[in-house]
Amino acid sequence: MTLPALHFQPWGETLQEQLDAAHRAEAAGAAVVWAPELHRSAPVTAAALAARTGTIGVGTGIALAFARSPFLTALSALDLDELSGGRLRLGLGTGVQRLNEDWHGVTWSRPVRRLRETVLAIRLLIAGAHTGEPIDFQGEEVRLRVRGYRRPYAPVRAAIPVYLAGVGPAMTALAGEIGDGWISHELCSPSYLASHVLPRLGAKAGFEVVVSACCAIDDDADAAGPPPPGSSGSTPPCAPTPTCSPSTTSPTSSSGSSRRSGAACPPTGSPARSPPRWSTGSPSPGRRTRSPRGSASTAGSPVRSSSARPRTGCRLRGSARSSSRSCD
Repeated sequence: MTLPALHFQPWGETLQEQLDAAHRAEAAGAAVVWAPELHRSAPVTAAALAARTGTIGVGTGIALAFARSPFLTALSALDLDELSGGRLRLGLGTGVQRLNEDWHGVTWSRPVRRLRETVLAIRLLIAGAHTGEPIDFQGEEVRLRVRGYRRPYAPVRAAIPVYLAGVGPAMTALAGEIGDGWISHELCSPSYLASHVLPRLGAKAGFEVVVSACCAIDDDADAAGPPPPGSSGSTPPCAPTPTCSPSTTSPTSSSGSSRRSGAACPPTGSPARSPPRWSTGSPSPGRRTRSPRGSASTAGSPVRSSSARPRTGCRLRGSARSSSRSCD
């Protein structure tokens, strides 16, 4: 049986804590560390993660696809792939309309079409920027006309894998069509993954499904569990969400002892949410950090936070390369 690979999104009160957690994740055998983009720049964090690690994959999870030009995104990807020695996974997502227009001053139009063309343009630039040849791309939303440019550094790889984040059916299908992998929302239950996501992703060989799992880690099982019903933050955190592998007939959890999540992926267009002050993780690689008093929020679901005990900070992501269309 092929088991899911463990991915890790480290969190820390400082960038150094985040890097230390990534180093521990690598030592513990995690496959990939991901750099999100909200309170920090994904490419800058990914660069720091690449420099701090040696063998583990490094991904931007996710970088905003429309807030940068395809040209700048391609250059960042080439630099990160060189810095990491060919370990980069370029994770891209659209974000929501409000974030693009109000935060970044970016016009919002036909996001599925625009993301498709953005990815094609980025791949064209990655493959040809070092040749000095003209680069042309004329899409409906994205246009390139590059002349007189040659990047004087040969790429580490001719193609860098692109992972797309998606929630709605059209964006999910796009990830399966043109992406090398799909990245889930923070909340995505096993049943939703099997019934709604995997059938839309298709059966492309080598495609990787990356699913988040929100966890509370504590030496005390009661402290790590959900708070009593009716108390502040009574919604339990979601457990490690399973993924599917070709040799299995049912979703396989990234941790056999974990609770199954009942949360479903949010509807398309849900507003961007702030990450929790502490999030998911594994006791082996995770860096213990101080936890604030009161309550914190995990993707809109309140979870209990106590200053009595330190907790690990990270987001756990399970992934599997699958050629099956769905999990029965």
